[in-house]
Amino acid sequence: MVSYCGDEHRRMDQPSHRELCTVLCEIAANRGGHIYQLARKLNVQEYRNLRVHTLNQIELSLKRSMQAFEREIVLFPRICITPDCREWRQELLTECTDCRQVSYCTADSTHLQASHRRWCKAYLLFQKLILRQRILGRIEPVLPARILSKPAPLPANIDEAFKQLYKNSTVPRDECVYAVLSQIATAPLSALYAYQQTGLPFGSTFTIHLVGAELQFEGDTLDKWEAFFLHLVPEVAVLRVVFVGPELNVENLPIDVISRIR
Repeated sequence: MVSYCGDEHRRMDQPSHRELCTVLCEIAANRGGHIYQLARKLNVQEYRNLRVHTLNQIELSLKRSMQAFEREIVLFPRICITPDCREWRQELLTECTDCRQVSYCTADSTHLQASHRRWCKAYLLFQKLILRQRILGRIEPVLPARILSKPAPLPANIDEAFKQLYKNSTVPRDECVYAVLSQIATAPLSALYAYQQTGLPFGSTFTIHLVGAELQFEGDTLDKWEAFFLHLVPEVAVLRVVFVGPELNVENLPIDVISRIR
């Protein structure tokens, strides 16, 4: 279930991994050799249910909640990507040579399904993002400063929206910066576009309730609601964004952003 660069790294990790390893071995023995020994018989939803069930079973054995990296070991095992195969024997597997994020049977290249091409470049871009931010720090794109004086419909395509907001010449060209900017803008632009599609009028005060909000997504850059919503709706003088969710922690909110709002 876990890979290492060599025996030295395995020994270094052994103290923290030993407890989980023992439980994984017990479950694997009961299931015929691997915790996902019978996964090839399951459809996508059943396989998902099996992984969630396995998490619960492991936590019961550990008598504690699993750490994030431990959950990832169980949720994202190195097995063949083809649903009706899901080969788990490590010596029989190889990785996609482009993204290296999915595995398939070495003996049958058709197990690297054509549908993977849809996500391969995205996996590769995500890898670039992780490595770049690890080395250079967090990517913080410059938000658009354009303020509309007249109502205008938002383009259905986010690329076209960026071209309008950044006046074409200043749209970020770097793929990593563009990806981060897209994530930042997604929530406010989606909210604005959806409301515009209803045809309902905007009042001078507008309130958005974000149910199930997460700080790392909807609340990661609070001034994005100004740049990608308030500045684009001249009818609205006051924008209220209400975050609702069990995972929110007020102490982690970047309240200092308020002093920068125009």
